[in-house]
Amino acid sequence: MSASWTTTPKEAIRGYRATHPFAYWFRIVVAVVLVATGFARGDFVGLALGIGVYWIGELSVRRQLGPAAQGELDHLLTATDDELQVDGAVRPWTAFRSARVRGGHWVLRLNLAIALAVPVAAFDGTGFEELVRSKGLTR
Repeated sequence: MSASWTTTPKEAIRGYRATHPFAYWFRIVVAVVLVATGFARGDFVGLALGIGVYWIGELSVRRQLGPAAQGELDHLLTATDDELQVDGAVRPWTAFRSARVRGGHWVLRLNLAIALAVPVAAFDGTGFEELVRSKGLTR
């Protein structure tokens, strides 16, 4: 089976947030605490630090995403019984630890730090969910 989709910068950011929710929410909580503390104390430095923590993290994510965060990119995924190929990169199904739907994306996790996010809409009617289940990747 194969699926194709176009990633916009917004979609790339949503994919990152789906694959790394803890990092995203941790950054949000730290920024909010710093801003709230700065506001409560009347401390401009605390306010600026909280805003800075959020935006430095956001810019870091955009830099990591590279071209995906700059403009639209077309992607092609091909899945067989033996392997998964995305934009030319081939990985056997045994390389994946888990798969789940989160934030409108299939999150195919390789390890704790590396995951692949593919929009669920890209697989409408393809039987991808059954294939992932047959590989024992869903919980």
